[in-house]
Amino acid sequence: MVTKTRIEENGIRSSSNIEIIQNPRESIKLSYDLIKTAEKEVLRIFHSIHAFRRQVRMGIMHLFKEVVENDIIVRVLIHADEKQFRETVNEVKLVFPEIELRAIEMNLDTSIGIVVVDRKESLII
Repeated sequence: MVTKTRIEENGIRSSSNIEIIQNPRESIKLSYDLIKTAEKEVLRIFHSIHAFRRQVRMGIMHLFKEVVENDIIVRVLIHADEKQFRETVNEVKLVFPEIELRAIEMNLDTSIGIVVVDRKESLII
């Protein structure tokens, strides 16, 4: 609740719905549910190649495939160096060629992941 308290203290007013989710499982479920509601586009940023691999094991690529079958664009950015990216993505692209995967190299050491659906709804993890 620290973030929510800071927002209230600073008097930031917005029409946005800000909710803080403490339970990691609940946030992952919310992320998957949000992706299922997409009508046009899903944008997903993974903070590391390891986070991407973990989500692949949990079934996110099958969820993306379901979304793509409904003519929804799925674009994924993964924070990884080129070698790590190629090794992992080449395997994934063989099974899921319609999903757009790209690497981003940043000098930031972050653990933030982002989901944006139809450029209206977002979830920061």
